[in-house]
Amino acid sequence: MCGLLGLLTADGSAADAVDAVSAASHCMRHRGPDDPGTWNDADIVLCFNRLSIIDSEHSRQPLRWRPPENPDRYALVF
Repeated sequence: MCGLLGLLTADGSAADAVDAVSAASHCMRHRGPDDPGTWNDADIVLCFNRLSIIDSEHSRQPLRWRPPENPDRYALVF
């Protein structure tokens, strides 16, 4: 089963914690060692470790959705 990890702040300090959260994500590497991913902005850090069972070429996470008017608006893990 894949693993996900996140940090949410209200003061814009999440960018300062990216290295620490990425290191914590390594502790759950057994949940999905095939394709780790990290995304962050000022208030949130999302990490994901994927276990490749099916669709191993096109299932990278965090997933980004890019509407034309705001290309970096959404990132999600599931």
